[in-house]
Amino acid sequence: MLKKISPKNRTNYLEVAKAIEKLKNNNLINSYLGNKGYSIYKVCLNSEIIDFIKDELTVKPNIINSLIEAKSFPIYQESDKKIYVPRYWGINMFGYPKTIKIQYGDAINIKFNGELRDYQLTVLNAYLKAIDFGVEEKKNNGTGSALIELWTGAGKTVLALKIIEVLQKKTIIFVHKSFLKSQWIERIIQYLPNAKIGLIQGQIVDIENKDIVLAMIQSVSMKSYPDTLFDSFGLSIYDECFKGSTLIYTSTGCVKISNLYKLWKQNNPLRIRSYNITSKTFEYKPLTYAWKKKSNQFVKLILNNEFNTFECIIECTLNHKILTPNGYIEAHKLHSGSQVMSKNGSSNDVVLLEVVKQEFILSEDIIDVYDIEVADNHNYILANIVTDDKIKTKCGPIVSNCHHMSSEIFSNCLKKCNTLYGLGLSATMNRKDGLTKIFKMYIGEICYKPPKNSSQDNVLVKAIDYIVENDDEYNEVERDYRGNVKYTTMVSKVSNFNSRSDFIVYILESELFINPHQQFIVLAQTKNLLNYLYQALNHKKVASVGYYVGGMKMEELKKSESKQIILATYSMAAEALDIKSLTSLFLASPKADIIQAVGRILREKHASPLVIDLIDNHDVFLNQFNKRRAFYNEKNYKIIRSNNEKYCDYIKHLKTLTPDKETLEQELQELLENNNTKYWTMLVPNSRRKNSAKETPHNCLILNNS
Repeated sequence: MLKKISPKNRTNYLEVAKAIEKLKNNNLINSYLGNKGYSIYKVCLNSEIIDFIKDELTVKPNIINSLIEAKSFPIYQESDKKIYVPRYWGINMFGYPKTIKIQYGDAINIKFNGELRDYQLTVLNAYLKAIDFGVEEKKNNGTGSALIELWTGAGKTVLALKIIEVLQKKTIIFVHKSFLKSQWIERIIQYLPNAKIGLIQGQIVDIENKDIVLAMIQSVSMKSYPDTLFDSFGLSIYDECFKGSTLIYTSTGCVKISNLYKLWKQNNPLRIRSYNITSKTFEYKPLTYAWKKKSNQFVKLILNNEFNTFECIIECTLNHKILTPNGYIEAHKLHSGSQVMSKNGSSNDVVLLEVVKQEFILSEDIIDVYDIEVADNHNYILANIVTDDKIKTKCGPIVSNCHHMSSEIFSNCLKKCNTLYGLGLSATMNRKDGLTKIFKMYIGEICYKPPKNSSQDNVLVKAIDYIVENDDEYNEVERDYRGNVKYTTMVSKVSNFNSRSDFIVYILESELFINPHQQFIVLAQTKNLLNYLYQALNHKKVASVGYYVGGMKMEELKKSESKQIILATYSMAAEALDIKSLTSLFLASPKADIIQAVGRILREKHASPLVIDLIDNHDVFLNQFNKRRAFYNEKNYKIIRSNNEKYCDYIKHLKTLTPDKETLEQELQELLENNNTKYWTMLVPNSRRKNSAKETPHNCLILNNS
């Protein structure tokens, strides 16, 4: 069934829609589905329709918590005679293609070694229905792909492997992280043991005589391949720089960018000096990611101040963006006379530097280049030792940072690989950059989305308010000059508060006393907090403990999976962390969206999955807890709420009891059956209240929606 298009720009849309409808009614649209997508001959379209296509298919992501305007990019392609658009957008706008020119893909013979759960069978049937499975391939009208949204821990990978067995088509699976690639390989070996596995990554293109090929999205997106490379595939599955000597301003002084990369790999990143475009001030922000790449093409810029008293020299890759009075501009597009914005030596002022010379460099050797991602402002300051008449000062341009896997990179990948069948998997289809629509344009609509209140997991949430009295500095909410909450500063404040960190250690120690058979994953937004917890837990010998953070090697991650307490970042938890033995989750940093985080302890059915939700009592963080609580309510989780003082009293009480398993179990059962106890109190859901009042953090809550 065709879906009605909702144009982003309704100007003249009715006239264009009428013109397209007339062409369709008269069978005048000459289109086919080919290697580049839905392909239309331009000769059958007028200029207004072509302009409409280009406008509609030029998109711009939202960059969350950034004042930098995102770059628009096209998701169409064109040649002299044809224009190529995403498959489902083309079908919905212009109708089914007249012919299917993409290859059907090689047939394979593999057997699934496992059984699906009942709900997974429901999802499987919904997908097969959506792609018209069973229809003769020659009669396929191009609608052989769909999206599946399924909660974290519901077994999306296993379901996808079953789909491969049902379709019996050579399959390409796109991933964007090496550890995801390794997880897919493990599951393929487990559930499709006779499948031959290939790889596309960097210079490796190992696809001949393979049943399933893992492809790194970055490689496929950025490298040129022959159009015929993907012809053997019948199913595609989508799972969800500077030279090293360049100096960067940090909280500890000027540091080589290559050393920042090493520090990040060692889980010890520095805070980076960056520029707040709105407040026009320089501030330190966390380094959240670092990259090392290869290049042999550079541009060298020689910059001078207006008095010609000093010279600043930078070398970077051609496309790195530098801040100018007209916004960010790629380095190779700057020329003699261009002005760039720079930090003014040791002061906090901005000064304009002028490009006096530009030189392109082609290195004989391919060398390492680096880039970093900086929170909030998404830029950083280059440092350069320069000499004026009297003293040495530090001065450098403001440059844009890289971002994690972008929708543009995904789009480039989707353009290149068009297979008869397609499958998109996600725990949530709502991308924060606002470009969910791109994936629907290429892969189709969501064929299955779990109904609300569909969870049958017996999750207990222990929500504990962390209250600090008589400390005005800690309790103050930091704001900028406009009155907006400085969120990153607030997260750093609570993360670096040692008493709070010690309380986290106390909770972990206490919960393992209550149930020593648990395996915890502790999630935080800063590596500083994880480092503190690691040292404290080891010092107190609470349990075995390991890291699970970006930059670790696969063998190191595997080693950590066996630890009783695993310390991880939220970003790792959001990217398909798959440890089936996890039973308990500790939310050690404030965050609103914890859907995928909770899913990490539900990948296997456990008797008593537990969430420890530490609530910071600043308004901004209490609002985030309200969002988390709404999610708990939706899933029918039991919620009990206390505060740090009462929780400590509760543990002391438990330790006075006969320390045997039966006594503890009876105490816990009594706790869950009673609405109010000395230590915990019941929270009535918002939907049951007529007059909502601000909750007092001293009450502890049990929520049972059954």
